[in-house]
Amino acid sequence: MGMQCKKCKSTNTGVFKAKDLADKTGDNSFNTASTGSAAIDPVLLLEIAKLVVVFLTGIFSWLKSKQKNERMVLLCKDCGHWEKL
Repeated sequence: MGMQCKKCKSTNTGVFKAKDLADKTGDNSFNTASTGSAAIDPVLLLEIAKLVVVFLTGIFSWLKSKQKNERMVLLCKDCGHWEKL
């Protein structure tokens, strides 16, 4: 099952390297870039910590892919809509 297109809601999509799409289409736009002081519930703190870990993991993977210049792009095969992952 593919990822869903945000524009047309189709699941007929594919994930490709941005560099490959830019080379094939001649379009370089695929590669260009986008508290309080009250008591806090411990469960909320755990959720925040999980979100921070997910965020940092995403940042490090983004930096790694940017360094390699291999950004991934979701491309809808039905309507042609694309977005960076």
